[in-house]
Amino acid sequence: MGACCSQNSQDLNKKSEVQYDTEKYQNSATTVQKYYRRHKAREEYKELQKIAAEQGPSKQTAIPAYGWPELSDFPQPVRNFLNKRGEYKIKFEDLVSDEDLVTLGPHMYIDESNQYLYKSIYMGQWKNGVRWGKGKQLWADGSYYHGQFQNDMANGKGRLIHADGDCYEGDWLDDKAHGFGSYYHTNGAHYQGEWKNDQQDGHGKEIWQDGAIYEGDYKNGLKHGKGKFSWKDGSEYSGEFKDNNIHGYGEYCWSDGRKFIGNWENNKMNGYGTFSWADEGGQKYIGNYVNDKREGDGEFHWADGRIYKGQWKEGKQDGIGYLVDTTTGEEFYGHFEEGQKSREQPKPDGLNLENYWQFHQKQPEENPNYPQDNQFDDNYQNNQQDINQNEENSYNNINQDQNQNQNQFQVDQEQNNQVYDDENNNQDQDRNQQINMYGYNKRENSQLKQSNNSQQQNAEWQYDQQYNNEHNQINDQIY
Repeated sequence: MGACCSQNSQDLNKKSEVQYDTEKYQNSATTVQKYYRRHKAREEYKELQKIAAEQGPSKQTAIPAYGWPELSDFPQPVRNFLNKRGEYKIKFEDLVSDEDLVTLGPHMYIDESNQYLYKSIYMGQWKNGVRWGKGKQLWADGSYYHGQFQNDMANGKGRLIHADGDCYEGDWLDDKAHGFGSYYHTNGAHYQGEWKNDQQDGHGKEIWQDGAIYEGDYKNGLKHGKGKFSWKDGSEYSGEFKDNNIHGYGEYCWSDGRKFIGNWENNKMNGYGTFSWADEGGQKYIGNYVNDKREGDGEFHWADGRIYKGQWKEGKQDGIGYLVDTTTGEEFYGHFEEGQKSREQPKPDGLNLENYWQFHQKQPEENPNYPQDNQFDDNYQNNQQDINQNEENSYNNINQDQNQNQNQFQVDQEQNNQVYDDENNNQDQDRNQQINMYGYNKRENSQLKQSNNSQQQNAEWQYDQQYNNEHNQINDQIY
């Protein structure tokens, strides 16, 4: 029994020694692995430090920041935009693959004039000591960019939210909006289209908060080329623009149905064109304009069948003209002054409404190159010079009473027309105020250095539309 117990005791001791050795070995292995992991972590950290030193910024440029600002640190307009639309997301196909890129924590860009002030905070990828890859940057004024960088500048896709809440989102080239992008205003206005060197350039579309829309060509930030502008009241212009002005050939339609098709210069009708009225039985004017007024040669067709062909000045018949009532056959050929018949002259043989412009200046073709000079052929000039003063006096004596009645009718008619003109004047003043409001509020530049003040860029619309009395007070005539 004793020997047996003694043997069992020895076996137990051996098992204990084996277990102890096993545990000791396991503890040693664990210790080795722990030290190895620490060693590996230190080596990786050293490698990261080396990469950061090589690829990250110099301490003279930027220094590590304590952390990225909280959303509450952003200006309220920026917070509102982010809460509404979220952070900017770069599409996978737009990402740049580069093994040399290194991602670092937030770094503050130091103000060279005062090391205790910072210009901006950047967090993202670096390469060769400059911003490169994907990152985001917050300026001291609260402006916020999130997107792609290359060679220390915004390049590729990105979004810049101004401190006042305005935002550009789209393509960038060397810190400038360049390519295709959208600009959003806090007031609800929106532009989407092409950009070049931080300016609208190419084709684009602008929508204002009240519903006005422009779609067409831009050049150097201005409407330039062909485009279409629609106002909230239903008025619409389609044609050519130059330096933000209606300029060239185009068609303007008023909300009440009036229409002008022809030449424009600096937002005013200049040159040849056709002005027509809606619901007026075909009433229209065809001829020349100077600064929104009928000037030079032109013809007017009344709804009651009367037709005038001849010269105009300051919006009224003035000079030689031919007035015919096609319903009664009554006619007057001679001289007009300020919209009234002045003196009758012998009508050239064979002259009628159809061939009037053959006897005088040839009727212009409907194109922007129509000449505005009032030149007549030699035969007509000779006829005008041969008028006898006695015939002129006789005509004036015979028609004195008729002219008095005619002038009284003219006054009454002008007073009636003035009511309609005043209504049009009010409409035009409202439209002028609206047009002057339609400007594109864009920043002065987007070079990731801008302040919190967006640059106001008025469209400089100055379309005065002085058709007023000239367009509607047509100086009706009687015989």
